[in-house]
Amino acid sequence: MINRLIFLVIISFCINSIFCQSSRKDHSIIKLRNGIVYIGQVTDDSGGQIKINLADDNSVIIDKKKVKTYHYADETIVHDNGKYHAKVGDLYHFSFGMKPFDSSNTGEPTISSHLSFLYGQYYKNKYALGLGFGFEFNEALINGFRIDTQFFPIYGYGRYYISEDKRRPFLYGRLGYGFQANSSEFNNDHEGGVQFQAGAGIHFASRKKTRFIVSLGFHQQHVTGNEKFIDELGSEINVNYKAWIRRFVLNLGFEINKPNRQLRYKY
Repeated sequence: MINRLIFLVIISFCINSIFCQSSRKDHSIIKLRNGIVYIGQVTDDSGGQIKINLADDNSVIIDKKKVKTYHYADETIVHDNGKYHAKVGDLYHFSFGMKPFDSSNTGEPTISSHLSFLYGQYYKNKYALGLGFGFEFNEALINGFRIDTQFFPIYGYGRYYISEDKRRPFLYGRLGYGFQANSSEFNNDHEGGVQFQAGAGIHFASRKKTRFIVSLGFHQQHVTGNEKFIDELGSEINVNYKAWIRRFVLNLGFEINKPNRQLRYKY
């Protein structure tokens, strides 16, 4: 299942580069209270009415009192079917990350579970910057010994969008520090350290403010610590370690956009 999802991410990048789905420049989306949606170029937004030129060259005049949502052209990348991406505004991001495959040669799989929360902003259409935090659990094999680590990371995040497609590809990176988050459930002791993650992903367009986002990145976390083991003879072994935890992480999440401008009129 996970390998298929990774394959779909790679295929989507290829499809976007070959069959790019262009956006409609200078188009706005206006949704009325009765459910009707208009997509077109707004030519007049003064007074109590909005005049919009539709794709079929017809013009419609809309009473502002009937408008439920108004996505402005300078803040929105509009697509043919009414789905859109935000160019500017606040973003609220939540994702769950997992280790998609085991890259070690030991034959003993290790797991990772990452929860991430991010607040940021879209800038100038192609960029997104923010600050994030979360919780991360990692298993790792160091010189044949299995260790468990838990961190509360705080990090800075940056994203660059490659195109304006409906399935919008991007590159991203994050840099921060993973603070120790040991639990009494685990018989280990470790310290926090610097962490870094970089990769690529796809941001899917939506008719609503919430959009699905998927990414695949390479994660590195520095850790030092001590772990106790019981060998086959019942003796206790103390192991001191200092290492980098390195692995690919598949992130699945949702992102909510809050536009910079609300409706400029009151009912």
